[in-house]
Amino acid sequence: MYRVIVRFDADSEQFCAGAPELDLQVIAPSREEAMSQLDAVIQDFLAESENAPEPRDAEKAENKLELEISATLSRELTFFARSEGVSVSQLAQELLAEALFRRTGSNRGGYQGGQGKRRDNRGGNRSDNRGVSRERYHDIMENKTSFLEYVRGLENGRPPKK
Repeated sequence: MYRVIVRFDADSEQFCAGAPELDLQVIAPSREEAMSQLDAVIQDFLAESENAPEPRDAEKAENKLELEISATLSRELTFFARSEGVSVSQLAQELLAEALFRRTGSNRGGYQGGQGKRRDNRGGNRSDNRGVSRERYHDIMENKTSFLEYVRGLENGRPPKK
C-alpha cells in the first residue's frame, strides 16, 4: 500500500491527493473525489508499469541513526538536554520529530506537491528581524529551531544577526 497524502489548497479551494512514491497527484473539489481519483490513477499506473517501486512503508525501517556532528553542536545539545533533564538521545529524537512535523505540517509526513512552504515555530511567516539582542538571547535558546539556527551560524563563523 502506497502512502497517500491529502491536503486542502486554500488558493484554489481544491483538495490535492498525492502518492509521492509514484509521483502522482490529482486535484478535486472534495476529499472523497480526490481519494477516489487518486486510487484509480494508482491502479492504472500499477497496471501499466513494469517497474513500479515497492511501497516505502513496506520496507523494514532502521531504528538507529548515526550522525557525525561538530563539537560545538554536541556541546550545545548536551547543555540543552541537561537543562531539560533528558538524555541527548531523547532530545535529538524530539528535535527530529518536531522538525519533521513542522516541515511537513503533520505527524505522518507530508507531500506538498511542490507547494510546500517552510513555517517558523509559531506557524506564521518569520520576520527578517531575527537579531540576537541580549533581551532575545534566552528566547532563542528556548526555541529549539532558532537555537539550532544559532548554533549552525556559529559553526559557519557567522556572528549572530542584530
